[in-house]
Amino acid sequence: MKAANPYVLPLLCVLAMLSGHLVLAVEVGNSADRHHGVAVGSSGDMHQVSIPHDTSPEENLMESSDLKDSRSSLMRSEHLDSQAPNTTGQAANTTGQAPNATASVSNKSPADNLPERPWVVRNVAQPPAATTSIPPAPAKNAKAHPLVAISSIILLAFTCYISNYLYTRKQLAAEAAEAGAPAATGEGTAPVLGDDESDGEQLKVEPLPEDTYGMVIAAMVRDMQHLASGSKHKNIRVARIFSSWGLLLANLIIQILVLTYITKFAAARAVHNIRGAYDVFEVTLYDNHVYKTANGWARGSDDVFFKRDNFAKLSDDAKENACRIPFSQPGYLAIVLFVWTLLILGDLRQTLLLFVRLVLGTGSTTTMAESCTNADDGDEMIITKLTRPVKAVISVFIILPRLFIAGYLLWLGCRWLAATNDFQSLILNSVALEFVLLTKELLFNTLVSNRSQRDTRRMVVSVEQEAVNPSPWSFLGAFLWGICALGWVYLYMYDLQQVLPEYRWDVRDVCTQWIEDNFSGKN
Repeated sequence: MKAANPYVLPLLCVLAMLSGHLVLAVEVGNSADRHHGVAVGSSGDMHQVSIPHDTSPEENLMESSDLKDSRSSLMRSEHLDSQAPNTTGQAANTTGQAPNATASVSNKSPADNLPERPWVVRNVAQPPAATTSIPPAPAKNAKAHPLVAISSIILLAFTCYISNYLYTRKQLAAEAAEAGAPAATGEGTAPVLGDDESDGEQLKVEPLPEDTYGMVIAAMVRDMQHLASGSKHKNIRVARIFSSWGLLLANLIIQILVLTYITKFAAARAVHNIRGAYDVFEVTLYDNHVYKTANGWARGSDDVFFKRDNFAKLSDDAKENACRIPFSQPGYLAIVLFVWTLLILGDLRQTLLLFVRLVLGTGSTTTMAESCTNADDGDEMIITKLTRPVKAVISVFIILPRLFIAGYLLWLGCRWLAATNDFQSLILNSVALEFVLLTKELLFNTLVSNRSQRDTRRMVVSVEQEAVNPSPWSFLGAFLWGICALGWVYLYMYDLQQVLPEYRWDVRDVCTQWIEDNFSGKN
């Protein structure tokens, strides 16, 4: 079989990444054009037109007519400047005779000095029509673009894959040359890596996790095999199967209830408080030049209205509440979110590994009597085959709920931590959230009998198919979980978070001195 071209996938990844950056550039350019209303002055310069946000339609119409009059005046003055070049000298001669004439003329509008004669305006840039009924869009800071981050992660993953592919082919070709046989050409059998010089693995079995999930799998497989083989203790084995599933259900109910109450009482209150603190900060430091978000909270309309001196007008409580916003210290928040994300990704990795070993890695059989074999020492039972219904039950009732809880806990934890308006509590809340993941071990160590715990430890799964040879992927592939964690933290802080929608990143600079005075220990 002809090998695939190794340069196709990297090329596609580069194209995807470039397209992501192109989309980002286009959107940033479009957003910059929408940030400010502009008008053309007499010198051709662009000036910002500030339009209040709380004007009525009648006031907007009046403002529109005023803008039109001002434009007409500016255009007429430009025409007069071009049509009367000699008036400068005449005005200079009259300056000495009437020293106060300049002041009197300057107080008049250009339209008052126009002679009543027809005129034609040519080659004058027409200003764009003013939008008076819709306030100008606020100037926003640049934020992360999902396409850029996702395409970068995909590019890195495919680069690792191609590197691993090329490295493996090189090693196969080298050993084939030593053995005198062709490698990966279809004309012969390529030697298999794993000899003493290649440092190959010799894997046999791995134990099930010692928690409620592992206990349910061990009880179901072990007892169903004995029941299919004609056990003398049918009743108690059936009772253990149902009790193990009941314990797993209790674990899921506890986790769901804890997550629900944290969402309702802890995270919601924290989000409300931090939004209120940032609302007061924005209204004060932008001197009431604000607009309302979809949630009804104030945001500064433009950086030109930002007044650092107004920070002194805030009360001591308002200063403390604003400066302790986690986003005011993005490095600190990013580290906490990164550690929390790694914790969740570790649980997700174990869940996916359990799925690969039990559902994809085991063979299929029609009866559970053939599901296990005894190990060489006779103490362990090795899961080698499972029926399709058992695989379906494991996938639907064990793997999927665990993935859902881990995913929801990742989002809820990031939301609660980002809304924690206290630097000390930021660490404590991350530790408190971890116990949701530990309920499965808690129930296993407390409510499961010693015999069932030992049966869980003696139940192992075959992992011979996981044996790999030294390669970039087998040695370094797990670092991609860390790259994914960094990508998630980056996207969440700058694009996905809804704790402070449309956050302007304007607290850090103002609060630097306040943080130093109150957290440095000098006082």
